[in-house]
Amino acid sequence: MIHQQPNPGIHYEYVVPSTNTISPHLPSQRRPGEHFNGQLDIPDTSDHTENRDSFNSPDMSAGSIPSSQPGRIPPHVPDNQVLPLQPPRRNRDYNWKQVGSTECSVSCGKGSHYPIFRCVNRNTHEEVSDAFCDSTTKPSSEEEPCNLFPCPAFWDIGEWSECSKTCGLGMQHRQILCRHIYANRTHTVQPHRCQNLEKPETTSTCQLKICSEWQIRTDWTPVSGR
Repeated sequence: MIHQQPNPGIHYEYVVPSTNTISPHLPSQRRPGEHFNGQLDIPDTSDHTENRDSFNSPDMSAGSIPSSQPGRIPPHVPDNQVLPLQPPRRNRDYNWKQVGSTECSVSCGKGSHYPIFRCVNRNTHEEVSDAFCDSTTKPSSEEEPCNLFPCPAFWDIGEWSECSKTCGLGMQHRQILCRHIYANRTHTVQPHRCQNLEKPETTSTCQLKICSEWQIRTDWTPVSGR
């Protein structure tokens, strides 16, 4: 017990059941003078009516403690003792149940989601307020994988190369790869995975500008000055 005020002390009591209790009444099969539970039976010649009236008399001696049960003394609670607060009872008719999961983070290629837990009636399985269940026993929402199948393959198209000629008609090339996405990463796969898709062109003609040059269209004229 941790207590920052003056120590109030601890009071407790308990009752231990016993089968060796001395009965106040004589069994019908036992004769007077025989031993019972190790005790010698002594006939009681006093007036029981007078003793009962004396016990119930209001003029009780100082220091006596009244009790609703004969033979049991109620516990004495010190003035400075703080009685412990009883924790609220949890209703055992309610428990946590997984009712679904969050939406998967991706539609394909290995995503993740989280389970959803709700407080429900144990018998009817009807959802109720979470206050009916013990929050300390609520399962943790751990990440779970989902949609583990790979996404459909696709053609990954690279950039065109430079034109083979600076002017006039030339050729240019580009690279294409069959790929798919899995676990948020792009992976290259065999080309046959993309055979149902139209394959893009890998070569094309190009012309940056028209080439220009001087051309002689006519012969020299006759020499002048004759």
